[in-house]
This record gives sequence, structure tokens and C-alpha cells, in this order.
Amino acid sequence: MTERKPYLFAIGDIHGCDEALAAMLAELRQFPCPCVFLGDYLDRGPSSVNVISQLIKAQAERPDWKFLMGNHEEMFLIDLENKSHRLDADSAGQQYEVVGGVPAKHRDFLEALLPWYQSDRFLFVHGGIAKDVHLPVGQHDLDELLWTYNVSTEWRGKTIVRGHQVVRNPRQHHNQVDLDTGCCFGRRLTAGILDDESGLMVGYVQATFDGEILNFSDLSLNRSKSKNRSTIV
Repeated sequence: MTERKPYLFAIGDIHGCDEALAAMLAELRQFPCPCVFLGDYLDRGPSSVNVISQLIKAQAERPDWKFLMGNHEEMFLIDLENKSHRLDADSAGQQYEVVGGVPAKHRDFLEALLPWYQSDRFLFVHGGIAKDVHLPVGQHDLDELLWTYNVSTEWRGKTIVRGHQVVRNPRQHHNQVDLDTGCCFGRRLTAGILDDESGLMVGYVQATFDGEILNFSDLSLNRSKSKNRSTIV
């Protein structure tokens, strides 16, 4: 029997793309791997409300999955605190107005989002780290972690896995992995497959805007009939 390797999934910006997220969750639930969601669940796409509902359900089912804050969640929470909302047609504020406001469970979920998370070989943030590279991540300002569009070439810590900066294809280069592939612009939602031993992205799964799954990985997938769950080997 081949020993299961310590793979993780990391999912880039969702931005209200509820159909893409539903397809991605259905795919990833088959595997015992931890998963890190990199933030920016709100705004731009068809239904931020449905996205948050799906993530709350996923969190209850999979306590090993981690959910980070993005800059759009930070802005939304500030609006809630100030009792004001951006009411553009594609904004989360407008979408919540249509359903009668923000449910308490949704607000609780958003307020509990993590600023960062780390595994053995990877550091997960929404944005990046651009300055004070000698400091551990816990000493960096939240604004930097959420809003920075780059990673300093001087960073010598764990490989940073991030969203925020839209790229055409998921990529690992220098000291970072970029996973925001612009689903809300009619492109794809990406889940990178990360090997926590080698520190490499070894493949990725994508969902199109309307929910078609595409798999870009040379890994073999063995489905366990007894547990009705797949194992990556």
C-alpha cells in the first residue's frame, strides 16, 4: 500500500461565485486533505450570500479546513460596524439587502476569519508580505497581510500561498504560490494541491464560473469504497 502524502488544498479568491464554489466543494469533500481558503469570498460575483452559507456548512463538516480573511471581508465588516454599505449591484452589501440583512451566523463567521495560517512548509495569507521581512508573520500589520499585492524577494520564511493578485494561471515562483485566477471575471476558481513535505505545488483543480470541474494534476486518485472518500497517493 502506498502511504498517503501530506497534501493540502488552498483555494483562491471566490468573490461571490457560488456555482463554482459548490462544484469545488463537492470535489474536495471527497479527500481527507486539509484545505485553506485564502479570503475574498464577497463582492463581484452572483451571490456572496450563497457563498458564505456554503462556507459555513463546509466549516461545520470539516473542522480541519481553515478560512482566512481577505480585504473584501475586512471592508464589509467595517461597513457593518459603521451601519453603512456599498450598494453597487454586485456588492455583498446590496446582495444582503435583498435577503433582508446579514444573518447572525454569517457575521459570526466573517468576524472569526483568520489573518493567516501556516503549515510545515507554507504560510497562507490573502495578500502578501512586502516589508519588515525579518519579522515573523504575527508581527505584521493586518493591512499588509490583506492588501499587499506582492511578496518581497527578500522574504526567506516559508513559501507564501496567496490570492488577491489575479493571475491567468496558478503558479509557483520564487517564494510564493499565486492562486487567484479571476473566477469573478468569468474565468476559473482554483484549488492548488500543495505537498507539505517538498514545499511544492504539485497540481491544481479548477472550477469554471458555471461549475464545471477541471483537474490539472499528474497525481493518481484512489477512491476508498469503504469510506466513500478518496485518497491522494
